[in-house]
Amino acid sequence: MIRVEKFTMLGRDQRTYRCDDCQEEHDVDFGVALWKLMSDANKSDE
Repeated sequence: MIRVEKFTMLGRDQRTYRCDDCQEEHDVDFGVALWKLMSDANKSDE
C-alpha cells in the first residue's frame, strides 16, 4: 500500500492509503491528532 498525502485540519489523525493491487483508496482514522491535543492543553492553561 502507498500512503496518499492529504492535508486536513479536522484535528484527527487520518491517513489515506492506495492499494497496489486494486488501486482503491482506504481511509484510516487513528483518532485525535497530537497537535490538536497539545493545542487544547495549551488553551486550558490560559
